[in-house]
Amino acid sequence: MRDQRAEALARVLVHHSNDVQPGDVCLIEAETTAEMLAQAVYEEVLGVGGLPIVNLTMEEQAAAFFRFASDKQLDWISPPALWSADEADVRFRIMADANTRALSGVDPSRQARRQRAVKPLMEKMMVRTAAGDFRWSLTLFPTQAYAAEADMSLRDYEDFYYRACLCDRRDPVAA
Repeated sequence: MRDQRAEALARVLVHHSNDVQPGDVCLIEAETTAEMLAQAVYEEVLGVGGLPIVNLTMEEQAAAFFRFASDKQLDWISPPALWSADEADVRFRIMADANTRALSGVDPSRQARRQRAVKPLMEKMMVRTAAGDFRWSLTLFPTQAYAAEADMSLRDYEDFYYRACLCDRRDPVAA
């Protein structure tokens, strides 16, 4: 059974944060650990007539990428990422790290190289945002890793997080 607070957060993201309209192409990006929230956002987008595209990242994907990718692969931008930066109307980015230290063994120069490669995409999205052609939101999904970082139990961290997002209210969108 899905946590009702995740459904409330999905309503806030779709109806308030990004004001999704019928026909909006909506990119939903998340780690698999946030599948519950990604599914709720997906359903809310469909409910308002948006056109959702889901991109889920596997739990160890980033660590494997930085460990095994060649320089050419670090520099490569996938065609779907290029298309999204140009064509999507809305981007939902849901962070849900299962291990906040997963990249601690990665050479920082490899991460910097990747950041340089994706910089034009980020710049394009910022220009489109400033022009009013692109809406986006970034949020967390409570995980054991985030709870541990906060020195809290997962239950206490979820309560804290959802309260901060007003998802404990009867109508979080209005709140």
